[in-house]
Amino acid sequence: MAFKGSTISAGLAYLSVKVKQAGRMKPPNLDNGQLTAIGKQMVAEQLARWARGINADGGAAKPLSKKYTFIKKYVTGKRVPIRDNYMTGALVRNFQLRKAADGVIRAEPTQRMTRQHSIRSDQYVQMTGFSPQETVKILRNVGDSYQKYIQKGWTPKTNA
Repeated sequence: MAFKGSTISAGLAYLSVKVKQAGRMKPPNLDNGQLTAIGKQMVAEQLARWARGINADGGAAKPLSKKYTFIKKYVTGKRVPIRDNYMTGALVRNFQLRKAADGVIRAEPTQRMTRQHSIRSDQYVQMTGFSPQETVKILRNVGDSYQKYIQKGWTPKTNA
């Protein structure tokens, strides 16, 4: 898709783009090392968000029920427990990067029982996933991996 000239205006921001030569951008092909680094950062961000008691939408997680508050208070020893996916620690310890190859990054608990626990807990409050704040932070750091492709990704259109 090539444009001879286009203007984008949003609020006070003004951007004018002029393309002198038609062509296309090749999609970047990140290697497994780069995908693994991105995936590990994604997992670390998600675990940190869980520890703060923030759900996948970026807001405070729903408070615990009265019954579960007393159970969690007894088990964890915390005076004021929050919804942080941490009761015995099994889910938090087993949540890790499972696949980072062929353009796919997947993170989930490694054991069947903890995967089931994660699915059940997400029915109450969606905690698994990425909040908007995490997405912005990760995309800023991902730019470094894509930087070398920006310069060599343009393929000019040949008139053949």
